[in-house]
Amino acid sequence: MRHRQLCWVTAVLLATLLGAPGCSEEDLPASPPPPFLFTSLSLSSDTQPRPGTPLAQGEAVRLRYAVSYTLDAPTHEQRAQLAIFVNVFGLTAQNSSVNIGAFPDREYRPELQGENRADTLSFTVPTGITQVWVEAFLDTIPFSNPVVALDRLIWPVR
Repeated sequence: MRHRQLCWVTAVLLATLLGAPGCSEEDLPASPPPPFLFTSLSLSSDTQPRPGTPLAQGEAVRLRYAVSYTLDAPTHEQRAQLAIFVNVFGLTAQNSSVNIGAFPDREYRPELQGENRADTLSFTVPTGITQVWVEAFLDTIPFSNPVVALDRLIWPVR
């Protein structure tokens, strides 16, 4: 009898797995309803130009991005002392990082426990840069560098 039940459960699981439509991370909601168990922040893979697309030195770039975040309950309670910062950086041939543009390029105050913010940044790729990255992070105000959550997208420079 036990063997028959195990075979039945296995068959049902196999049928469910084979018949279920595929689901990617992009299909998951960016802001499920609270309560959130942890604080997270991510830049969308739909960023334009697409991450990994080579940029050229001297190229004017209009970067379209979206950053989504979720705050756990304790972090949400401290949101008045927090901001989401978005910055563009470059890497030189000597492996030094440089800020491309003002700091911060963008600053958002988290008002809700989970949200998706879309925006654009314009910058010119400086001469001598081998890589560009955009970084989004949740940090304290005033900026003191105890980063709570961080995500980064990267572009090579030719």
